[in-house]
Amino acid sequence: MSHTGRRPIQITHLKICDIWSSKPLTAGSEEIRYFVNIPRVKQGLPFRTAFKAFEITRELWSVLTAQSTAVTRWYIRLGGDDQPAIVRQLPLFPGRKAFTDHIGSPTFCIKLQTDALHMRSSYVTKALKKVSETAGLCSHRTEEELHVFARRFRYTIGTRGAREGLNKYVIAELLDHSDIQHVDAYTLNVPEHVKRIDEAVAYQLISIAQAFSGVLVNSEGDALRGHDSRSRIRNDKFSCGTCGHFGFCGALAPISCYTCIHFQAWMDAPHEEVLRDLISERERIIAITGDMTIAAVNDRTIFAVAEVVKRCESRRKEMSGKDWCDE
Repeated sequence: MSHTGRRPIQITHLKICDIWSSKPLTAGSEEIRYFVNIPRVKQGLPFRTAFKAFEITRELWSVLTAQSTAVTRWYIRLGGDDQPAIVRQLPLFPGRKAFTDHIGSPTFCIKLQTDALHMRSSYVTKALKKVSETAGLCSHRTEEELHVFARRFRYTIGTRGAREGLNKYVIAELLDHSDIQHVDAYTLNVPEHVKRIDEAVAYQLISIAQAFSGVLVNSEGDALRGHDSRSRIRNDKFSCGTCGHFGFCGALAPISCYTCIHFQAWMDAPHEEVLRDLISERERIIAITGDMTIAAVNDRTIFAVAEVVKRCESRRKEMSGKDWCDE
């Protein structure tokens, strides 16, 4: 799913015959292309009546052929008929109980024409969760357990296409949509693909980006490790915060720090200047290269810095109001 962006039910409806490779186009060429025929499911069509060929990497093709070999051996070991025509119609991801219960029965070949022997799509989410827990996957923003679910992969491919500047028709093709009426769900909330960003735009988009992952402290003295001058985060002109991480970090400060959970931004630091420098650099790159993908590399940081600026303003207002009440 992470490679194709397809829905779980499309993956569970695959059969062994759906995996194939093409011969080299020219004599002497060693280039072989690998494909999987993915069933279409949201066009009001019956089970496996329409397909779309999706080109895959050799590595993924190797994984899928290994899976098909394992299913075939299991099927034959349980007493299944090894005729090639039947083997090719076996589910690539069979439902274990239904598959074993029907092998050898008179209705097995009839069941092969339905989804009865295939894994249920709900199992995909369970499998993804188990893999995530076993691998110990964590969010880069919160460092907490990463919640992995099927739609996440699909949404990532759609939004990544939007960030790369692909038009709606290309994104619809990537996600196997019949038209573009639902593509907006992947493009409207992608602040990174905005062509022009100034300070006003950055402030408007911070609620969408939610890029700042650290905390705001009143001063260096209030920060974790604030007593350690080595923890100061600075550029060539000034310091802007404290790093709360005790281990080694090779990230480029302060650009990478604004999106890090260990960053403690000082309320009295000139974050506005950092924001202006980042926006100026973005405009300079666009002027030189004309490439939005390159220019947008630091967009997430821009939104994070803008969020820090806004939080500083709010904190100052709160403190000035408190001081007035205390008088």
